[in-house]
Parts: sequence; C-alpha cells; structure tokens
Amino acid sequence: MDPIVLILGLVVLAAVTLDFLAVTVGATMRATLTGHVGHLVFMGMRAAARWGGEALFTRVSGVVVMSAVATVWIVGTWVGWSLIYGSFAGSLAMGPTGVEPEAPDFAAHTGHLLSTLGGARTAPSAAPWGIVGVLVGVNGMVVLTASVSFLLSVRQTVQAGRAFATLQDLEALDPAEDLPRLAELVAGLHAAPFALWYAAPRLDRQLPAAILGFARDSHARGGTAWRRVEVVLRDLPHLPQRDGPLLPVLAAWAQAHTIQRMDEGEVRAADA
Repeated sequence: MDPIVLILGLVVLAAVTLDFLAVTVGATMRATLTGHVGHLVFMGMRAAARWGGEALFTRVSGVVVMSAVATVWIVGTWVGWSLIYGSFAGSLAMGPTGVEPEAPDFAAHTGHLLSTLGGARTAPSAAPWGIVGVLVGVNGMVVLTASVSFLLSVRQTVQAGRAFATLQDLEALDPAEDLPRLAELVAGLHAAPFALWYAAPRLDRQLPAAILGFARDSHARGGTAWRRVEVVLRDLPHLPQRDGPLLPVLAAWAQAHTIQRMDEGEVRAADA
C-alpha cells in the first residue's frame, strides 16, 4: 500500500464530493470549488473577448462554464477513485494474462465502473474490492444523474432571467408590482447561481443589465418601492456586502457578470 497515494485519492474524492453536495443539494456556490472554477472560466472568456470574438464568447459563455463545472465533478471523482485503487498494488487482477496492472489500468477500471460502460480488462482481486466497485458505481450514478437534474434547474433559472430581462427591456416591469417576480428570481439565482454566466446576444436582454436597469428605475421612483427592491437586491449571489449606496456596487456586479463592456453612460447613471 502507498499511503501517500491513498491519502491524495481520499482528499481529491472528499473535496469533489463535498463541493458536489454543496452546489447541487445545498444550493450554494459560496466558497465552493466549482464556484471558483466558474468564475475563473468566465473571467478568462471576458479577457479573451477583449482581443476579439466578443459575440462568440457571449453566446457560449454559459455552456463553457457549465461544461467546466461538470468536468470538475466527473474527472475529480474519476481521479480520486483511480488513486485509491492505485494505492493498493493487489486491488485489481488483469484477467487471464496475469500481468500486473499499471496506472492506465487503474484509471480504465475506475472509468468503466463510474460510467457502467463495461469491457474493462481488469477485475477485483478479492471480495472487498468488489464491494468497493459497487460504491464506485453508485457514486458515478449519483454524480451523473444529479448533474443532469442540476443542469435542468439552471436552465429554468436562465429562462426566468431572460423573461425578466425581456420585460425590463420593454419597460413592462413596475418596481412596486413586480417585486415578487424579482424576489423569486433572486431566490432562483441562489439555488442555481451558474445561471448568471449565461448571456444573450443583446446586452439589454442580459440578466445583469436588466437587474441594474430595474434597480435604476426603482431608485428613480424612490420611496417604499426602492427600499423594498434594495433589500431584495442586496441578497444577489456574488454581490459584495457593503454599506452605503447600492447602485455603484450593483453596477460593478453587473459588469463582472457581462462579457461585453457595458455602456459607460449606463454605469455612470448607476453611480449617480
């Protein structure tokens, strides 16, 4: 047994599993591995868009971020179990050949268990490793099926966000009457915050810009309507919790979630 490889495998598997549970079951992205991954991938696309291809990056931003998140979960689980198998030299048998398994064989065995594709050249060397194989299979089933379910919830939030942005663009939202719609959208973003990385071709139809516009309209109206909207908006995911005026912070938040450069006049209006 190689204790270093075993510990490394357990650490990788635990980190990925805890992140997976926090995001899909706990409905949070605060201080999670995939939350940071999604942020870094989006920031990378936004930086690359400054050199060209802004329209392309805008169209694919959500798909790329979610693909990166799914890759972290699937590959992380695969690597963790592969290291656990590889830490025990006698964990697998190579069938009739009798050849000692090598690193690719451990990875292939784990991949076949996680995906239930079959066709592996390896087999458990003893009954306890057969039980471990069952755990790997169940783990793979949970990750794959729960990932699909989580993706559906993200898509539902994206659709709700695009409907909100369309109504805001058409000036069909009223800060007083549509507060419940805003509160429901913010709650949905907390359950599926990756929806913020999905963009629309038109900047004014993108959710961050729409939320900023709704906030400006509410601020212009003032009174009870603005106070209520402000309370709801301060609960947005990724929004820095700072004292003082909300609009400048919200303008920076909207730009941070947008591939395109927002109109300077619009940002200055929010800062006013």
